[in-house]
Amino acid sequence: MPTKKPAKKNNPPVTSHADEQRYTNIILEQMRDQIQLIAEGQVQMHSDFTQKIESVEKNLGDEIKMTQLALVKTREDLTAKIEGVRVELKGDIDRVEKKLDAKIEGVRVELKGDINRVEKKLDGVIEKVDQHDEEIVFLKTAIAKSPPHL
Repeated sequence: MPTKKPAKKNNPPVTSHADEQRYTNIILEQMRDQIQLIAEGQVQMHSDFTQKIESVEKNLGDEIKMTQLALVKTREDLTAKIEGVRVELKGDIDRVEKKLDAKIEGVRVELKGDINRVEKKLDGVIEKVDQHDEEIVFLKTAIAKSPPHL
């Protein structure tokens, strides 16, 4: 049977207090360097973000100004178009009114002519009716004066 070897004991290395202090100082210095790097990174990130925000603000400001200018221009264009349509419609309405006035005047003249023709015809008819009335009165008078026939 094999013989067992006695287990090795892990004995910590013997270090002096000065060695421990030196080792601790090295670790602390490395930590300080890393913290310094992190702090510098944070400062740089803050600076980068600030620049990006300022850039976005400037771009948005420019876009807003361009949009406002476009809105003003569009409003001016629409106002001009509306005024143009207003003038055009006023002209159309004036032309229609003139045409209607001319047609109304034409109808008025035509109706006056028709009325004059009817009046002339009626004058002739009235004259005949007046003659017939006179003849009827004459005949009634003549019949009234004549002796009755049996």
